[in-house]
This record gives sequence, C-alpha cells and structure tokens, in this order.
Amino acid sequence: MTPNRVSDEQLGQLARKQHDLFRRVREGSLEPDRVLSGLQAIIEGGPMATFDPVAFIGKGWSIRPEDQVLTTAPLKIDPKKVVFKNMFRDGETVLNGEERLRRHQEAKNICLGVENFYWCWTHQDQLPEEWKLTENGEVRYVLFDATVLRRPGGGRHVLCLYWSGGQWYWRCRWLDDGWSAQLQTAVLAG
Repeated sequence: MTPNRVSDEQLGQLARKQHDLFRRVREGSLEPDRVLSGLQAIIEGGPMATFDPVAFIGKGWSIRPEDQVLTTAPLKIDPKKVVFKNMFRDGETVLNGEERLRRHQEAKNICLGVENFYWCWTHQDQLPEEWKLTENGEVRYVLFDATVLRRPGGGRHVLCLYWSGGQWYWRCRWLDDGWSAQLQTAVLAG
C-alpha cells in the first residue's frame, strides 16, 4: 500500500491548528478532556460527535469551561457498559442536582457528558433496553452530568434522555431542582 502524500501546506495547517489547540487549552477556553476525546476519536476512526448548544437547544445556551467539574467519559463508549447512579444516601428520596454533582465529584465517577448525549441521541437504535426503565419499572431519566449547560438567564442545567410512548425524548434539567430516584446519572462502569 502506497502512503498518501501530504503537501507542505496541509502540514502547515495541521501545525497551526495544533498550536491553537494547545493555546486554547492553556487559556481555559477549551476543556482538555473534550480535546483528548476528539483526538482519540480521530485516531480510532470512530464517530466524532459535535454538540452545539445553540443549534441543538436554542439561542443563548452555552457551555462554560468554569462550570465543568466532573471527569468526562471518552466519546466512544459501549452503552452496555454504562451504569446508572442517583447518588442518594440512606433515607433520601429527593436530591438537589448541584449536590448530586458534588457527590459524583467526591466519588470520582466518570460521567457521560454532552458529546456522549449527542452520540446517544443520534444512535438511539443502539441504546440497550435497560436504559428505558428503572429496576422498579418506572421511566428512567438518563442524566449526562459531566457537562453543565447555561441557559440564557444563567441557570445551570444538564441534558437527559428518557423513553416515553415508544420513543426517546430529551430535555434540560435544572440543577437547583429536587430530583427523584428516576433521574439517574449515566456513569462508566468500573
């Protein structure tokens, strides 16, 4: 097999882009885990999800680097290797979303984020049956806590998927809300 020739101009473009990535990670305008996940997807030849909150949700929605505190799962995951955690402690039946994020951070859980959400949304046929209902047979709201989104007024939210009426739906969940056991974070097993 003959290797493809790469022009000096293409190599120059690649070097400039690499320099720009390093600069933006150093400045904090790009999340290092997201850059690494994207580069790994390129290396593995896998799907590269690109989530744009404005295009997907609406005007004014954003992802701010300073809001991201949880370890993010790699882009390429096996949905069958995901477990669901609500982070309740004994006797709790409702938990505030912000407290749930703190507990995931404490436990060092590797949570799924918006890039994983976007892959799931665009590959719904590959989601296992277990994602649809909790152990009690209730609708499971699958939370993608690794990425916090900001709505136009500044409120902090996370995305979730849920199964209802024979199809998948999505919505944004406000982190200041009290959440029941049906709302479970998607976490990599292990």
